[in-house]
Amino acid sequence: MVVKHFYLMINFFIGILLGYVSNYAFSELPTHLGWRFMLGFGAIPSIFLALGVLGMPESPRWLVMQGRLGDAKKVLDKTSDNLEESKLRLTGIKEAGSIPKDCDNEIVKVANQSHGEGIWKELFIHPTPTVRHILMVTIGLHFFQQGSGIDAVVLYSLRIFEKAGIVKDTPQLLATNGVGFVKTMFILMATFLIDRIGRRPLLLTSIAGMSVSLMSHPQNPHAEYHYLEA
Repeated sequence: MVVKHFYLMINFFIGILLGYVSNYAFSELPTHLGWRFMLGFGAIPSIFLALGVLGMPESPRWLVMQGRLGDAKKVLDKTSDNLEESKLRLTGIKEAGSIPKDCDNEIVKVANQSHGEGIWKELFIHPTPTVRHILMVTIGLHFFQQGSGIDAVVLYSLRIFEKAGIVKDTPQLLATNGVGFVKTMFILMATFLIDRIGRRPLLLTSIAGMSVSLMSHPQNPHAEYHYLEA
C-alpha cells in the first residue's frame, strides 16, 4: 500500500514536470496567447481525472457500514495486493462495524447506518492513543514539509534563477524543467529504496539534510536576501 501512495506522489511530480515542459513549449507564443495556453493545458488532464472519478467505487468501510458486504469485498479484491490482504482488511472493517467475522452474506442489516459522523468523533473527540499518535505524526510531517518552504522554491523558481543571473526567458524555463526532473528522479529513488532501507532511516536522513541546508543558508556571507527589500 505504501508503494501505491508513492506512485501517487510520482504522478503528482510528473504533473509538475509536465507543467514546466508546457510552459517552455508555449514560451515562444505571443504573450496574449502564451499564458492562456499554459493555463489551459492543465485543464486537459483534469478533465480525464474528473471522468475517471465518476467510475470510482465507494469506500469499502462505507459500504460495510451500509450493510453491503458483497460490494465491499469486490472493491477490496480490486485494491488489495492479494486475496489474503483483502480478507484481512474486510475482517477488520466488519469488526469496526460490529458485524460478525464469519458473516459472508452479500447484504446484511445494520442497526445504525453510518453517514461518517463516527469517523470524525473517533479522530478528534475521543481518539484512542494509537489514533492520537498517528494524527500527531501525520500532521507534524505535513506541517514541517510545507514549513520547509519547498513550495516557495517550486513556485518562484523563475524568480530565483533570475536573481542567480539567468535573465533570459528560455534558459529560465529550461532550468525550471531541471528542477522538476530532479524532484521526480528523487521520488523514484525513494520508491525503490523505501522497502530496502526502511521508512524511518529515509525520513531521518532527509530531515538531517534539510536541517543542515536551512541552517547553513543564513550563514552564507554572500547571500542576498532580496525579499527583505519589500
